Amino acid sequence: MAGLDKGWLAAVNASAKAQGIDIHAEMAQQALEQAKQASEEDLEDMRARVEAIFTPTERQAAFLESTAFETLFGGAAGGGKSHALMGLALRRSVLPRHTSILFRETFRQINGADGLAQKSMQMYPHAGGTYNGSEHRWSFPVTGSQVYFAHLANRNAYLAQQGLAFQMVGFDELTHFSESDYLFLISRAR
Repeated sequence: MAGLDKGWLAAVNASAKAQGIDIHAEMAQQALEQAKQASEEDLEDMRARVEAIFTPTERQAAFLESTAFETLFGGAAGGGKSHALMGLALRRSVLPRHTSILFRETFRQINGADGLAQKSMQMYPHAGGTYNGSEHRWSFPVTGSQVYFAHLANRNAYLAQQGLAFQMVGFDELTHFSESDYLFLISRAR
């Protein structure tokens, strides 16, 4: 049966070629149009889910709406700073191929109880995100966007980011980082 299918396909291709039709190009164009339509629908669905997942407080909304290159959001413990930072990365994940990186001082602050990874598990899967624990990375297949978690637990850890570029660089508890680490890492923002 497989031989018959291959023979039929070869005959169709030969006939199309004799008529000056590039059947592969036409099929590729149709597939591209179908994918574009599906991806526009998927993107609208993703946007709606992100809006439903993360509803900011008034203070968080002011942080999210800032157009400044650097925006600081301070306050007492439990004020929603980490949640706002993750919400900002989530909102930007609806942008095609957007890449964010969120820093904490130590790996435990990322992976431990109530760490960024655990908190993100309550938000990101509902927007279609998948988590790769070994890379500390969320991927959003609809847009190709990614959110990374990284730490600076040792003196030269910042060098792991050398040569990389991100559209968003976020620091959870900025006061835990040295000025030189901050200045180097913020230079990764494009």
